[in-house]
Amino acid sequence: MSLTGAAAVVLYALINSGDTVLLVVGVLTGQIIQTVMYAPLTPLLSELVGTGDRYTGVSLGYQPANLIGAGLTPMIAAGLLVASDGSSLSLRLLLAITACITIVAAWVASATSRKNLAADDTVLVSYRHCRAPYRSSGAAGVARQPIRRSTSMHPTGLTPNINVPDIDEARGFYADYLGLSVEEMNLGWVARFTTPDGRAVVQLVSGDETAPIDSAMSIHVGDEVEAAYEEAQRRGYEIVHPLTTEPWGVRRFFVRAPDGTVVNIVSHSDDQ
Repeated sequence: MSLTGAAAVVLYALINSGDTVLLVVGVLTGQIIQTVMYAPLTPLLSELVGTGDRYTGVSLGYQPANLIGAGLTPMIAAGLLVASDGSSLSLRLLLAITACITIVAAWVASATSRKNLAADDTVLVSYRHCRAPYRSSGAAGVARQPIRRSTSMHPTGLTPNINVPDIDEARGFYADYLGLSVEEMNLGWVARFTTPDGRAVVQLVSGDETAPIDSAMSIHVGDEVEAAYEEAQRRGYEIVHPLTTEPWGVRRFFVRAPDGTVVNIVSHSDDQ
């Protein structure tokens, strides 16, 4: 826009010359300048808003401004031409004023090209416990998961819990057929099976020992289990099993997600 304001005098001189060739040159030059102006607009607007609110923020900033600018500018320009007896000087001044406004706005806008916007809106979740080769953004075993900024939980792993009538009977399918042949743990009512290379893991649950219901998954949160429990209560989520230090050495609680899924939030001694 500042380039348009600087070139306004030359452009209108070409347009007002009455020469067809100069008129075409003036119009084409104006279109080139407009293209140069719009080219950096998308990344500029995107960088002004955090990744968690980007679509909404950019839309609320661009669309109303586009309506006001594109809708009112022709009417203002027509009024100026009438008021100035058809002189293009008023239009040049209009472009110069808008160019100055653009320069000031670009100057005061916060630069975020060197800022990690993802740090404000996401966490990197390492699937250390499930050991699955999850890939996202080119990083193995790491997934970028958008979360609310107010969250106090930073999961370090996820283990799926599959409810089975009898663990010994289910062993043939999960251990022998699926290849999860390494039994890492077996408490009778829950057993954890992994592949020999440790890249896949599953827990079979025949009936939780102390909780009134079985969970669909276990989320490992390390020493943040207390904070996670308080945050679940603050948000009003249903606590299915209160925060408890269990006889087998873990500290955990069960919470029901809004969709009905029961999640085991757990801290193992090796999570600390």
